[in-house]
Amino acid sequence: VRGERGGQGHAVRIPVMSSPLPPPLLAWFRRHRVSWAGLRFEAAEGRGVYGVAEVDLNPGSVVVAVPKAAMLTRKNVRDANALHALLALGLPSVEVLGLAIALERAAGKSSKWHAYLQSLPLHEPLPLLWSAAELRMLAGTGLDETSQRRKRRLLENYRSAVEEWEGAAPLPSSEEYLRACTLSSSRAFLVDGEHGEGLVPLADLLNHKAALAEEQGDEGDEGDEGDEGDEGD
Repeated sequence: VRGERGGQGHAVRIPVMSSPLPPPLLAWFRRHRVSWAGLRFEAAEGRGVYGVAEVDLNPGSVVVAVPKAAMLTRKNVRDANALHALLALGLPSVEVLGLAIALERAAGKSSKWHAYLQSLPLHEPLPLLWSAAELRMLAGTGLDETSQRRKRRLLENYRSAVEEWEGAAPLPSSEEYLRACTLSSSRAFLVDGEHGEGLVPLADLLNHKAALAEEQGDEGDEGDEGDEGDEGD
Protein backbone atom coordinates (compact mmCIF):
# COMPACT_ATOMS: atom_id res chain seq x y z
CA VAL A 1 0.00 0.00 0.00
CA ARG A 2 1.39 3.36 -0.92
CA GLY A 3 0.29 6.87 0.03
CA GLU A 4 1.01 9.19 -2.87
CA ARG A 5 1.47 12.96 -2.83
CA GLY A 6 -0.08 13.45 -6.21
CA GLY A 7 -0.75 9.99 -7.53
CA GLN A 8 1.60 10.51 -10.50
CA GLY A 9 3.63 7.95 -12.38
CA HIS A 10 1.68 4.76 -11.65
CA ALA A 11 -0.16 2.43 -14.02
CA VAL A 12 -2.72 1.42 -11.44
CA ARG A 13 -6.30 2.32 -12.22
CA ILE A 14 -9.81 1.61 -11.04
CA PRO A 15 -11.29 -1.30 -13.02
CA VAL A 16 -14.57 -0.72 -14.82
CA MET A 17 -15.87 -4.26 -14.14
CA SER A 18 -18.77 -4.80 -11.77
CA SER A 19 -17.87 -4.35 -8.14
CA PRO A 20 -19.57 -4.90 -4.79
CA LEU A 21 -18.33 -1.45 -3.78
CA PRO A 22 -21.13 1.17 -3.77
CA PRO A 23 -21.24 3.34 -6.94
CA PRO A 24 -20.92 6.61 -4.93
CA LEU A 25 -17.77 5.23 -3.30
CA LEU A 26 -16.32 4.18 -6.68
CA ALA A 27 -17.03 7.69 -7.99
CA TRP A 28 -15.32 9.12 -4.91
CA PHE A 29 -12.26 6.95 -5.56
CA ARG A 30 -12.05 8.22 -9.14
CA ARG A 31 -12.47 11.84 -8.09
CA HIS A 32 -9.74 11.59 -5.47
CA ARG A 33 -7.38 9.41 -7.54
CA VAL A 34 -7.54 6.36 -5.32
CA SER A 35 -6.60 3.32 -7.40
CA TRP A 36 -5.53 -0.30 -7.19
CA ALA A 37 -4.04 -3.11 -9.27
CA GLY A 38 -3.90 -6.90 -8.97
CA LEU A 39 -6.97 -6.99 -6.71
CA ARG A 40 -10.63 -7.76 -7.01
CA PHE A 41 -13.25 -7.05 -4.38
CA GLU A 42 -15.86 -9.53 -3.24
CA ALA A 43 -18.71 -9.56 -0.73
CA ALA A 44 -19.86 -12.36 1.55
CA GLU A 45 -22.54 -12.65 4.20
CA GLY A 46 -21.10 -11.78 7.57
CA ARG A 47 -17.78 -10.63 6.11
CA GLY A 48 -18.76 -7.54 4.18
CA VAL A 49 -16.56 -6.45 1.27
CA TYR A 50 -12.95 -7.61 1.14
CA GLY A 51 -10.03 -7.67 -1.28
CA VAL A 52 -8.60 -10.76 -2.95
CA ALA A 53 -5.28 -10.87 -4.80
CA GLU A 54 -5.77 -11.78 -8.48
CA VAL A 55 -2.07 -12.30 -9.17
CA ASP A 56 1.07 -13.07 -7.19
CA LEU A 57 2.07 -9.84 -5.42
CA ASN A 58 5.80 -9.33 -5.39
CA PRO A 59 7.71 -7.17 -2.86
CA GLY A 60 7.57 -3.55 -3.99
CA SER A 61 4.39 -3.99 -6.01
CA VAL A 62 1.94 -1.09 -5.81
CA VAL A 63 -1.33 -2.68 -4.75
CA VAL A 64 -3.24 0.40 -3.64
CA ALA A 65 -2.32 4.03 -4.32
CA VAL A 66 -3.95 6.68 -2.13
CA PRO A 67 -2.97 10.36 -2.31
CA LYS A 68 -2.33 11.74 1.17
CA ALA A 69 -4.89 14.45 0.43
CA ALA A 70 -7.56 11.71 0.25
CA MET A 71 -6.70 10.32 3.70
CA LEU A 72 -8.85 11.44 6.61
CA THR A 73 -6.25 12.85 9.00
CA ARG A 74 -6.09 15.61 11.58
CA LYS A 75 -4.16 17.76 9.06
CA ASN A 76 -6.63 17.38 6.19
CA VAL A 77 -9.99 17.88 7.91
CA ARG A 78 -11.97 20.97 8.79
CA ASP A 79 -10.87 22.73 11.99
CA ALA A 80 -7.39 21.25 11.59
CA ASN A 81 -5.85 24.10 13.62
CA ALA A 82 -8.21 23.52 16.55
CA LEU A 83 -7.45 19.80 16.47
CA HIS A 84 -3.73 20.52 16.43
CA ALA A 85 -4.19 22.69 19.51
CA LEU A 86 -5.79 19.74 21.35
CA LEU A 87 -2.87 17.56 20.31
CA ALA A 88 -0.47 20.15 21.70
CA LEU A 89 -2.39 20.08 25.00
CA GLY A 90 -1.76 16.34 25.31
CA LEU A 91 -4.82 14.66 23.78
CA PRO A 92 -3.61 11.35 22.27
CA SER A 93 -3.25 11.39 18.50
CA VAL A 94 -5.70 8.55 17.89
CA GLU A 95 -8.33 10.36 19.99
CA VAL A 96 -7.77 13.55 18.01
CA LEU A 97 -8.45 11.45 14.92
CA GLY A 98 -11.67 10.24 16.57
CA LEU A 99 -12.78 13.86 16.94
CA ALA A 100 -11.84 14.53 13.30
CA ILE A 101 -13.95 11.58 12.13
CA ALA A 102 -16.90 12.70 14.27
CA LEU A 103 -16.65 16.26 12.93
CA GLU A 104 -16.60 15.09 9.31
CA ARG A 105 -19.55 12.78 9.92
CA ALA A 106 -21.49 15.62 11.51
CA ALA A 107 -20.79 17.77 8.44
CA GLY A 108 -22.84 15.38 6.28
CA LYS A 109 -22.74 15.95 2.53
CA SER A 110 -20.50 19.00 2.93
CA SER A 111 -17.68 16.73 4.09
CA LYS A 112 -15.02 15.86 1.55
CA TRP A 113 -15.20 12.25 2.85
CA HIS A 114 -19.00 11.91 2.86
CA ALA A 115 -19.20 9.02 0.34
CA TYR A 116 -16.35 7.22 2.07
CA LEU A 117 -17.81 7.69 5.56
CA GLN A 118 -21.20 6.49 4.31
CA SER A 119 -19.53 3.20 3.33
CA LEU A 120 -18.26 2.58 6.87
CA PRO A 121 -20.25 1.05 9.73
CA LEU A 122 -21.65 3.48 12.26
CA HIS A 123 -19.23 1.94 14.73
CA GLU A 124 -17.24 -1.22 15.29
CA PRO A 125 -18.69 -3.68 17.85
CA LEU A 126 -15.93 -3.16 20.41
CA PRO A 127 -16.54 -3.71 24.16
CA LEU A 128 -16.07 0.05 24.52
CA LEU A 129 -19.76 0.42 23.52
CA TRP A 130 -21.17 -2.71 25.11
CA SER A 131 -23.95 -2.53 27.67
CA ALA A 132 -23.39 -3.52 31.30
CA ALA A 133 -25.16 -6.84 30.65
CA GLU A 134 -22.92 -7.58 27.67
CA LEU A 135 -19.79 -6.68 29.64
CA ARG A 136 -20.77 -9.18 32.33
CA MET A 137 -20.14 -11.91 29.74
CA LEU A 138 -16.47 -10.89 29.88
CA ALA A 139 -16.27 -11.25 33.66
CA GLY A 140 -13.05 -12.90 34.72
CA THR A 141 -11.18 -12.07 31.51
CA GLY A 142 -10.03 -8.61 32.54
CA LEU A 143 -11.41 -7.20 29.28
CA ASP A 144 -14.50 -5.87 31.01
CA GLU A 145 -12.44 -3.72 33.41
CA THR A 146 -10.06 -2.67 30.66
CA SER A 147 -12.95 -1.54 28.45
CA GLN A 148 -14.57 0.43 31.25
CA ARG A 149 -11.29 2.14 32.14
CA ARG A 150 -10.74 3.06 28.51
CA LYS A 151 -14.26 4.46 28.19
CA ARG A 152 -13.77 6.60 31.32
CA ARG A 153 -10.47 7.92 29.96
CA LEU A 154 -12.01 8.73 26.57
CA LEU A 155 -14.89 10.60 28.17
CA GLU A 156 -12.53 12.53 30.47
CA ASN A 157 -10.45 13.56 27.47
CA TYR A 158 -13.61 14.46 25.55
CA ARG A 159 -14.74 16.79 28.36
CA SER A 160 -11.29 18.41 28.35
CA ALA A 161 -11.52 18.83 24.58
CA VAL A 162 -14.93 20.52 24.89
CA GLU A 163 -13.50 23.00 27.41
CA GLU A 164 -10.57 23.90 25.15
CA TRP A 165 -12.30 23.68 21.77
CA GLU A 166 -11.87 26.71 19.49
CA GLY A 167 -13.06 25.25 16.20
CA ALA A 168 -15.64 26.82 13.91
CA ALA A 169 -17.99 23.84 14.16
CA PRO A 170 -19.20 22.58 17.55
CA LEU A 171 -17.86 19.24 18.70
CA PRO A 172 -20.26 16.31 18.17
CA SER A 173 -21.78 14.56 21.19
CA SER A 174 -19.79 12.24 23.41
CA GLU A 175 -21.73 9.27 21.99
CA GLU A 176 -20.76 10.23 18.43
CA TYR A 177 -17.19 10.68 19.58
CA LEU A 178 -17.06 7.20 21.15
CA ARG A 179 -18.45 5.67 17.96
CA ALA A 180 -15.81 7.47 15.92
CA CYS A 181 -13.11 6.27 18.31
CA THR A 182 -14.03 2.65 17.55
CA LEU A 183 -13.24 3.42 13.90
CA SER A 184 -9.99 5.24 14.61
CA SER A 185 -8.76 2.53 16.98
CA SER A 186 -9.57 -0.33 14.59
CA ARG A 187 -8.89 1.13 11.13
CA ALA A 188 -6.24 3.83 11.42
CA PHE A 189 -2.84 3.69 9.75
CA LEU A 190 0.14 5.76 10.88
CA VAL A 191 0.57 8.07 7.88
CA ASP A 192 3.58 10.18 8.93
CA GLY A 193 4.71 12.59 11.63
CA GLU A 194 2.74 15.50 10.21
CA HIS A 195 -0.57 13.72 9.60
CA GLY A 196 -0.34 11.26 12.49
CA GLU A 197 -2.86 8.43 12.32
CA GLY A 198 -5.43 8.53 9.58
CA LEU A 199 -8.15 6.59 7.81
CA VAL A 200 -6.86 5.40 4.43
CA PRO A 201 -9.82 4.78 2.09
CA LEU A 202 -9.79 1.43 0.29
CA ALA A 203 -6.66 0.20 2.12
CA ASP A 204 -8.81 -0.40 5.21
CA LEU A 205 -10.71 -3.09 3.27
CA LEU A 206 -7.55 -5.21 3.25
CA ASN A 207 -6.00 -7.20 6.09
CA HIS A 208 -3.48 -4.75 7.48
CA LYS A 209 -2.38 -5.99 10.90
CA ALA A 210 1.36 -5.83 10.29
CA ALA A 211 2.15 -7.54 13.61
CA LEU A 212 0.93 -10.81 12.10
CA ALA A 213 3.40 -10.69 9.20
CA GLU A 214 6.57 -12.74 9.41
CA GLU A 215 9.69 -10.67 9.95
CA GLN A 216 11.86 -10.44 6.85
CA GLY A 217 14.98 -9.00 8.49
CA ASP A 218 15.97 -5.45 9.34
CA GLU A 219 16.88 -4.17 5.89
CA GLY A 220 13.88 -1.91 5.48
CA ASP A 221 13.49 -0.60 9.00
CA GLU A 222 15.80 2.40 8.82
CA GLY A 223 13.84 4.16 6.11
CA ASP A 224 10.69 4.45 8.18
CA GLU A 225 12.04 7.12 10.49
CA GLY A 226 12.53 9.66 7.73
CA ASP A 227 8.91 9.80 6.58
CA GLU A 228 7.92 12.83 8.61
CA GLY A 229 6.18 14.91 5.97
CA ASP A 230 4.53 14.82 2.56
CA GLU A 231 7.82 14.03 0.84
CA GLY A 232 7.44 10.36 1.83
CA ASP A 233 5.07 7.88 0.22
